[in-house]
Amino acid sequence: MDADISRLLKKLHIIVEFAPLHRDGAFAQGRNGKSSVIIVSTHVPDDKIDHVILHEIGHALNDKNIVGNYKHNASTHICSESGANHYMISQQVKRYIALGNSALTANFVDLARSIGTKDYSTVRKELSKYLMEN
Repeated sequence: MDADISRLLKKLHIIVEFAPLHRDGAFAQGRNGKSSVIIVSTHVPDDKIDHVILHEIGHALNDKNIVGNYKHNASTHICSESGANHYMISQQVKRYIALGNSALTANFVDLARSIGTKDYSTVRKELSKYLMEN
């Protein structure tokens, strides 16, 4: 796991566990002073674990601002997943730039594929935030 992700998890008081899930990951908000938990499926390949954790951190940071029942309201579900995906993408693009890559010469389609998303427009939008730095 990336050191920046480890620091963020510690700051947010979130622990990561692994279990055989039917989906890639899940987030459980801590209650009564207990830490929150991100559960990553044991079926997720090692190179995708950070993606899943960042997505679930997106839920931790954003879901408290979404009104409605995630399980029973389609628009709530879509808003929640969209916010979590956006957070994951923004953090992965930030990591890409921090590694010395140029936003000016980046191929946003290839970057999106390497991140594991088909949300090319969000990847392009996030890359554009770094254009002025080049």
